[in-house]
Amino acid sequence: MSLTQRTSLLEPADATPSTRGRGLHRSVTMSELNDGGAQKAAMLAILTYFVVGVAYYGYLATPEKFALVDALYFVVVTVTTVGYGDLNEEYKVINNSLDKVFTSFFVLTGVGLIGAAIGVIVAAVLDREDALAKQLAHEPGSSRRARRFWHLTEAQAKVAFSFLQMSIVLLWGTVCFALLEGQSIVTSFYWCSVTVTTVGYGDVAPTTDAGKYFAIFFI
Repeated sequence: MSLTQRTSLLEPADATPSTRGRGLHRSVTMSELNDGGAQKAAMLAILTYFVVGVAYYGYLATPEKFALVDALYFVVVTVTTVGYGDLNEEYKVINNSLDKVFTSFFVLTGVGLIGAAIGVIVAAVLDREDALAKQLAHEPGSSRRARRFWHLTEAQAKVAFSFLQMSIVLLWGTVCFALLEGQSIVTSFYWCSVTVTTVGYGDVAPTTDAGKYFAIFFI
């Protein structure tokens, strides 16, 4: 059997000219995952992860069970890899072997499987942003004056849109954290920067229930 014949046997029956030749080890693009079924499965996986985490830390953890807001906050900080570490000392997770074993597998699952599930959701959001950037760059119905004013290529529109989003997130996060936690604008901006980059030093973290609820949505 020739090499060409063996390659053809490894290819799926519906292979197109653009995908032919990749065989069993062909890569799966995010656009191929960006369908309703994949997004629903990803949402279900994320929801299950949150329910299991909140249930364990809220009802089974020892020596002290987490309050509901703390359990949800701990799950969010874990799955996003921000990892402030502010609750570990308060609830003494390190003192119980069962908690340490559960948390170890919980972290591995969150960073691995749930990270991939979140990637599917993020891909759908980014696709919509790309479509908006294309529309901003060269919308057929826009006036000549507006198009001359913007004068953006598709790549420039993407950069501008991302910069605008990040600026809004940082401004919103800084103001809300300052109001809810009674922190200065500088400290609040520092917290936002450390949080959105998932660095999570842990030297500044929300201490009030209102601040933790805000952090759950902000992160």
